[in-house]
Amino acid sequence: DPFIEELTLPKIGAERGARLYPFGELERAGATLVAGSDWTVTTMNPWPAIEVAVTRREPDSSAAALGGPAQALGVGQELRVEAALAAYTRDGARAVGSQTEIGTLTAGKLANFVVVDQNPLSIPIAELSDVVVEETWFLGRAVYVRATIN
Repeated sequence: DPFIEELTLPKIGAERGARLYPFGELERAGATLVAGSDWTVTTMNPWPAIEVAVTRREPDSSAAALGGPAQALGVGQELRVEAALAAYTRDGARAVGSQTEIGTLTAGKLANFVVVDQNPLSIPIAELSDVVVEETWFLGRAVYVRATIN
């Protein structure tokens, strides 16, 4: 993004820039990664951020729109889709000490979950930002159901 390309990389150089946000390395070392939105800095929608974590590129980047691959930030620091999803769910719950109540779909835990329009584990990674939440459930009750027009 412009913050990285225009402000950060010119100051720290390419070698240090290649080590920005070393999430892949941290995951391989066994670190617990936790993700969330930085709203109002970024969107509250986690799917574009999950795509960025997996591709290390901005979704719909201008370079990709022009037919060329967008430059990845920190090649080798990409996360697996499963790790990015865990950072938003299981590991986030673990980090705040609530893993016995939330974070996974397990009998006895609170029924807090979302239903999405496609399986994020079976789509091309460049389409992760297109995943749409169809329903949101909190304490076992639907609190959001996406309106559909017939």
